[in-house]
Amino acid sequence: MKNTIAFIFARSGSRRLKNKNLRLIAKKPLIFYSINIAKKIKSVKDVYVSTDSKKIAKISKKYGAKVIMRPKYLASSKSEEFLSWKHSVNYLEKKGIKFDIFLSLPCTAPLRNKSDVYKCIKKLNKQNDIVISSYNFAVRDPLSIKLIKTSEEEYFLAKNPKKIKVTSAYNLTTVAYVTTPSYIKNNKKLLDGKVSLVKIPMPRAIDINDETDFKLAKYIIEKNEC
Repeated sequence: MKNTIAFIFARSGSRRLKNKNLRLIAKKPLIFYSINIAKKIKSVKDVYVSTDSKKIAKISKKYGAKVIMRPKYLASSKSEEFLSWKHSVNYLEKKGIKFDIFLSLPCTAPLRNKSDVYKCIKKLNKQNDIVISSYNFAVRDPLSIKLIKTSEEEYFLAKNPKKIKVTSAYNLTTVAYVTTPSYIKNNKKLLDGKVSLVKIPMPRAIDINDETDFKLAKYIIEKNEC
């Protein structure tokens, strides 16, 4: 079995939802849900939280994760997270830690389950470079939306896309990202290589970006725990 290391990137700042990664759902901080699911994946050798916050670092250690302290220049609202991926891979390599699969589990998708993550890991193969999670949506005006084609003739929303005439496409969600350390080291952008999608059912694909998203995720989790 290939060694997988799970990474959770949790900076202190958040433009739309203050202290997002530490907000409580069912009496646990949001970051707990990513750490907890990572520890349940059999192939995951270690779980690392990359952060610029001492408070997030302390809480992450409490729940069993190791910590990579991220420099401030990689923790601003304008910093590309892919650069933090590079920082984390280089950090572990300098410590002599080798692994086969890089798994990112953002805090913003607390409704994911083990099956979702396993599907993303399994999807990574010789025909693609990176696997991302997504959910389906209907395109009402086929020429009004810009999309990117994957390695499997499917289309999804992303930055710098082209106008392509389709009636159905996919939006990205943050359930999981799966790739390899070599891909991260040898590319400048997240989507530079061949991309594959894993479809996540909409109820588990909630991506927390604002107060409404947070309240919905909180309601679903707390209702299920009753």
